[in-house]
Amino acid sequence: MSISTKERLAQRLHSLGLFDLEERARAGEWSDFESEHACPKVNLVGQLKKIYDSPSPSAAMAFQLAREVMEGKWDDTKEEADAWFEKEGKDLIS
Repeated sequence: MSISTKERLAQRLHSLGLFDLEERARAGEWSDFESEHACPKVNLVGQLKKIYDSPSPSAAMAFQLAREVMEGKWDDTKEEADAWFEKEGKDLIS
């Protein structure tokens, strides 16, 4: 299996020096299928907005990442959706 979306996101956040967000991504906080947030990607954009609205050296990169999130580039893959369905989702269908 290829690298998971949450791990790729964690690596991207690490490359931006956003280590606290990196750990949260690695824990699945913004995963479509693992997050406790109703809208995990909206939450992530909100976290990134705090950075790009501040005088941070990472502001421009955080803004670009937020755009990518809003464009769907960090949505979980079909394979991840299928794996979630087989693990948990099928039990939700009666």
